[in-house]
Amino acid sequence: MQIKMKKITQLLVLALIISATTFATNIHDNVNKNIQAAFNEKFVDAKEVSWASKDSYVMASFQKDGQFVAAYFTGNGDLMGITRNLISHQLPINLQKSLKKELTGGWITELFEYATDEETTYYATLENVDQKVVLKSIDSHNWIIIKKSKKN
Repeated sequence: MQIKMKKITQLLVLALIISATTFATNIHDNVNKNIQAAFNEKFVDAKEVSWASKDSYVMASFQKDGQFVAAYFTGNGDLMGITRNLISHQLPINLQKSLKKELTGGWITELFEYATDEETTYYATLENVDQKVVLKSIDSHNWIIIKKSKKN
Protein backbone atom coordinates (compact mmCIF):
# COMPACT_ATOMS: atom_id res chain seq x y z
CA MET A 1 0.00 0.00 0.00
CA GLN A 2 2.84 2.43 0.90
CA ILE A 3 4.67 1.72 -2.39
CA LYS A 4 1.49 2.41 -4.37
CA MET A 5 0.92 5.74 -2.53
CA LYS A 6 4.55 6.70 -3.10
CA LYS A 7 4.19 6.06 -6.86
CA ILE A 8 0.96 8.06 -7.01
CA THR A 9 2.62 10.95 -5.15
CA GLN A 10 5.60 10.86 -7.52
CA LEU A 11 3.29 10.90 -10.55
CA LEU A 12 1.36 13.87 -9.15
CA VAL A 13 4.59 15.80 -8.51
CA LEU A 14 5.80 14.98 -12.03
CA ALA A 15 2.48 16.13 -13.51
CA LEU A 16 2.70 19.42 -11.58
CA ILE A 17 6.26 20.03 -12.78
CA ILE A 18 5.32 19.33 -16.40
CA SER A 19 2.26 21.59 -16.28
CA ALA A 20 4.19 24.40 -14.58
CA THR A 21 6.95 24.19 -17.19
CA THR A 22 4.44 24.17 -20.03
CA PHE A 23 2.61 27.18 -18.59
CA ALA A 24 5.85 29.18 -18.27
CA THR A 25 6.89 28.27 -21.80
CA ASN A 26 3.54 29.28 -23.25
CA ILE A 27 3.73 32.75 -21.69
CA HIS A 28 7.18 33.23 -23.19
CA ASP A 29 6.11 31.80 -26.57
CA ASN A 30 3.23 34.30 -26.83
CA VAL A 31 5.66 37.21 -27.07
CA ASN A 32 5.87 38.54 -30.62
CA LYS A 33 9.04 37.31 -32.39
CA ASN A 34 10.01 40.90 -33.33
CA ILE A 35 9.77 41.97 -29.70
CA GLN A 36 11.69 38.92 -28.52
CA ALA A 37 14.46 39.51 -31.09
CA ALA A 38 14.76 43.20 -30.15
CA PHE A 39 14.87 42.32 -26.46
CA ASN A 40 17.53 39.63 -26.95
CA GLU A 41 19.66 42.02 -29.01
CA LYS A 42 19.51 44.91 -26.53
CA PHE A 43 19.57 43.01 -23.24
CA VAL A 44 21.89 40.06 -23.79
CA ASP A 45 22.68 39.50 -20.12
CA ALA A 46 19.12 39.91 -18.78
CA LYS A 47 18.03 37.50 -16.04
CA GLU A 48 14.65 36.61 -14.51
CA VAL A 49 12.66 37.95 -17.47
CA SER A 50 8.88 38.18 -17.21
CA TRP A 51 6.48 39.57 -19.80
CA ALA A 52 3.25 41.55 -19.60
CA SER A 53 1.12 42.83 -22.43
CA LYS A 54 -1.03 45.97 -22.38
CA ASP A 55 -3.17 47.57 -25.10
CA SER A 56 -0.43 49.66 -26.68
CA TYR A 57 2.81 48.05 -25.49
CA VAL A 58 4.56 44.94 -24.20
CA MET A 59 6.67 45.17 -21.06
CA ALA A 60 9.62 42.97 -20.18
CA SER A 61 10.65 43.08 -16.50
CA PHE A 62 14.07 41.68 -15.76
CA GLN A 63 17.24 41.89 -13.75
CA LYS A 64 20.33 43.46 -15.31
CA ASP A 65 23.58 44.18 -13.50
CA GLY A 66 21.94 43.49 -10.15
CA GLN A 67 19.11 45.94 -10.74
CA PHE A 68 15.48 45.37 -11.69
CA VAL A 69 14.55 47.08 -14.95
CA ALA A 70 11.51 47.24 -17.23
CA ALA A 71 11.68 47.71 -21.00
CA TYR A 72 8.64 48.80 -23.03
CA PHE A 73 8.17 47.72 -26.66
CA THR A 74 5.67 48.55 -29.39
CA GLY A 75 3.89 45.64 -31.05
CA ASN A 76 6.43 45.59 -33.90
CA GLY A 77 9.44 45.41 -31.57
CA ASP A 78 10.54 49.05 -31.33
CA LEU A 79 11.92 49.92 -27.90
CA MET A 80 9.84 52.77 -26.43
CA GLY A 81 11.83 53.23 -23.24
CA ILE A 82 13.36 51.71 -20.13
CA THR A 83 12.53 52.33 -16.48
CA ARG A 84 14.41 51.62 -13.30
CA ASN A 85 13.65 52.41 -9.71
CA LEU A 86 16.04 54.78 -7.95
CA ILE A 87 16.93 55.94 -4.50
CA SER A 88 17.18 59.71 -4.07
CA HIS A 89 20.97 59.93 -4.10
CA GLN A 90 20.99 58.36 -7.59
CA LEU A 91 19.30 61.45 -9.05
CA PRO A 92 21.45 64.10 -10.70
CA ILE A 93 22.67 66.54 -8.02
CA ASN A 94 20.53 69.50 -9.13
CA LEU A 95 17.37 67.39 -9.19
CA GLN A 96 18.21 66.09 -5.71
CA LYS A 97 18.41 69.67 -4.42
CA SER A 98 15.15 70.76 -5.97
CA LEU A 99 13.36 67.59 -4.84
CA LYS A 100 14.40 68.31 -1.24
CA LYS A 101 12.67 71.69 -1.54
CA GLU A 102 9.48 69.94 -2.72
CA LEU A 103 9.55 67.44 0.17
CA THR A 104 8.62 69.81 3.01
CA GLY A 105 7.09 67.57 5.64
CA GLY A 106 6.69 64.55 3.38
CA TRP A 107 8.48 61.49 2.09
CA ILE A 108 9.31 59.86 -1.22
CA THR A 109 7.16 56.79 -1.94
CA GLU A 110 8.27 56.17 -5.53
CA LEU A 111 11.19 57.38 -7.61
CA PHE A 112 12.13 56.13 -11.06
CA GLU A 113 13.96 57.01 -14.23
CA TYR A 114 12.40 56.68 -17.70
CA ALA A 115 14.97 56.67 -20.50
CA THR A 116 14.38 56.79 -24.25
CA ASP A 117 16.82 57.31 -27.10
CA GLU A 118 16.06 61.04 -26.98
CA GLU A 119 15.94 61.86 -23.26
CA THR A 120 15.87 60.73 -19.67
CA THR A 121 13.05 61.84 -17.40
CA TYR A 122 12.62 61.30 -13.68
CA TYR A 123 9.36 60.78 -11.80
CA ALA A 124 8.87 61.13 -8.05
CA THR A 125 5.82 60.46 -5.91
CA LEU A 126 5.79 62.44 -2.68
CA GLU A 127 3.35 61.92 0.14
CA ASN A 128 2.52 63.53 3.43
CA VAL A 129 -0.34 62.97 5.84
CA ASP A 130 -2.83 64.88 3.66
CA GLN A 131 -1.83 64.46 0.03
CA LYS A 132 0.01 62.59 -2.68
CA VAL A 133 1.90 64.48 -5.41
CA VAL A 134 3.50 63.06 -8.56
CA LEU A 135 6.35 65.12 -10.02
CA LYS A 136 8.13 64.91 -13.37
CA SER A 137 11.53 66.40 -14.14
CA ILE A 138 11.35 68.99 -16.92
CA ASP A 139 15.08 69.66 -17.17
CA SER A 140 18.19 68.98 -15.11
CA HIS A 141 17.09 71.34 -12.31
CA ASN A 142 13.30 71.48 -12.06
CA TRP A 143 10.17 69.43 -11.40
CA ILE A 144 6.54 70.01 -12.36
CA ILE A 145 3.47 68.58 -10.68
CA ILE A 146 1.67 66.18 -13.01
CA LYS A 147 -0.84 64.87 -10.48
CA LYS A 148 -1.99 65.95 -7.05
CA SER A 149 -4.55 64.14 -4.91
CA LYS A 150 -5.86 64.39 -1.38
CA LYS A 151 -5.74 61.36 0.88
CA ASN A 152 -8.92 60.14 2.56
